[in-house]
Amino acid sequence: MLLTFKIDDWTCGIDIDAVEKTYRAAALTSLPDPPHAVLGILDIRGAVLPVVSLRRRFSLPDKALSPTDCFIVARTPQRPVVLVADALGEVFAPDAAALHPAEHLMPALAYLTGVVSTRQGLILIQDLEKLLSLEETAQLDLAMRDYEHDAI
Repeated sequence: MLLTFKIDDWTCGIDIDAVEKTYRAAALTSLPDPPHAVLGILDIRGAVLPVVSLRRRFSLPDKALSPTDCFIVARTPQRPVVLVADALGEVFAPDAAALHPAEHLMPALAYLTGVVSTRQGLILIQDLEKLLSLEETAQLDLAMRDYEHDAI
């Protein structure tokens, strides 16, 4: 099962089991020297979580956060993160025959696990294990430590 959402004209999806909650967009706190894909941080019920822009992952132009944007709190193997979406879609059970491994279709997009073909178009399935590279994870860890140190 996938939770679908929109980024520009693209439909994306993530495994529903990785989704903790969705929220309306809110103001972010900046981080010192974050990875390019990280917009900032957000305090959600006492947990400080990095906010990741899939827009930047897809090399789409940045856009200012809007009250109509959505935040998706999702668990990655490293930590929970917040993904920014233009709009939420539906929970969708893809047909196995319509699922295509990403490396066959889009080898340059290593952070996708696959693509689902539907009547409405393609759904790009995000690989939360590869959302941030090892280098980006290390850079984020350092930025989060610097933020926590400065906040004390």
